[in-house]
Amino acid sequence: MHSQFKFENKKTAYFDNICFISRISVIIFIVIVTTCKHV
Repeated sequence: MHSQFKFENKKTAYFDNICFISRISVIIFIVIVTTCKHV
């Protein structure tokens, strides 16, 4: 039971990291696109 909970916890942390990274890459992409349009 305890190890199962640990595994679930790891999985959620992994998915949180993916969401965080994708959000940052989207922000970077928008910044690059807007700066290219301004130039």
